[in-house]
Amino acid sequence: MLLLGMGTLALTELATESLFHDETYYQVNGWPKLLGCLLAASIIWFVGRRLNAPLIESAHTRPGEELPKGHSFFFIRMEHWAPIFVAIGIAMMFAP
Repeated sequence: MLLLGMGTLALTELATESLFHDETYYQVNGWPKLLGCLLAASIIWFVGRRLNAPLIESAHTRPGEELPKGHSFFFIRMEHWAPIFVAIGIAMMFAP
């Protein structure tokens, strides 16, 4: 998940530098960082919802057998990291 966030920020940096033909555009402006964090947040939310979808007990599980707890990062469920990435993006947008 952390790699996904860093990857989307790197991609938005490459895209803005290529689009505006300016090596410092990404560092000077905040909106590309917000865009990268929003992209990461949307991907993380969908992947987290998919990974943490309720599991259906099948014929292969025994009664009373414990099912996997779900996917989390630092004890926070994956889909709950999406709003955190949005907040990080907003903070990065207004940071000098």
